[in-house]
Amino acid sequence: MQSKKFWLCAMILVTIIWGWSFSAIHNAMNHMSASMFNSLRFLLASAFLFALIAIKKNIRHIQAHIKGGVVPGIMLFAAFAFQTEGIAHTTASNAAFITGTAVVFTPVLNVLINRKRITYQQWFFVMATVFGLGLLTINDFQISIGDLLVLGCAIFTALHIIYLSRYSKILEADKLAWVQVSIVGALSMAYALIFEAPKISWQQEDMATIVLVGIWGTAFGFYAQTKAQIYYPEQVIAMILVLEPVFGGLFGYFLLNERLTLVNISGAVIIIFSILLMEMLQTEKITHA
Repeated sequence: MQSKKFWLCAMILVTIIWGWSFSAIHNAMNHMSASMFNSLRFLLASAFLFALIAIKKNIRHIQAHIKGGVVPGIMLFAAFAFQTEGIAHTTASNAAFITGTAVVFTPVLNVLINRKRITYQQWFFVMATVFGLGLLTINDFQISIGDLLVLGCAIFTALHIIYLSRYSKILEADKLAWVQVSIVGALSMAYALIFEAPKISWQQEDMATIVLVGIWGTAFGFYAQTKAQIYYPEQVIAMILVLEPVFGGLFGYFLLNERLTLVNISGAVIIIFSILLMEMLQTEKITHA
């Protein structure tokens, strides 16, 4: 029971770190390419997690973890590819709130992937969230490309939660987290070298962002998520992640001086309340069709 509560608290701490990371990454994107930033961030996390595994002398049965981590790792790569590129073209606050809609996509995609049923009330809150997204992202009757890219991140984040849930209860968290971040790091580096002109910033602030986001936001963050999903179903994890856009908006306000219009604020409020009310309907109402 204590371990269960500990990882619940750890996930809340992770949402604070991830909320801060929107502002930090937004600044770093002025000096670095998105895929290069992700490759350095995730390869650092991979090295950190591998060192922990080696210290524990827990290298055995790695093949099963590689098999289990491939699909979640690919989903995670897609999510961060969309998110990091999107952050460069929208505000940190918008990116945080839109990423949070992964909570909505989780039960919806569960309908398609795991043949689970979603209630009429949940469909209502899904539509309310979509409406809130429109209010949040629209400016002069236009939606920015950055907002659309981050929306792609939300979809792949939901897919990551769903596929990770299949393996987190039967495989070891540290190895599974290591496989995932290694895949993201490798794919990000390959993408940067093949499709981008790699751009690296050696400024102290940007290097500090890579280290902090790499170790705490990535290595610790996804290890904590993998451990938490041992004790909690995917819908509960998604509900905890609702805190991420809240912290992201706060950090955007105080660190980047970002300001939302009244219409944008209305959209953000609708998103948060729709997500919270949908999850309060009790996850057990979602059953196998």
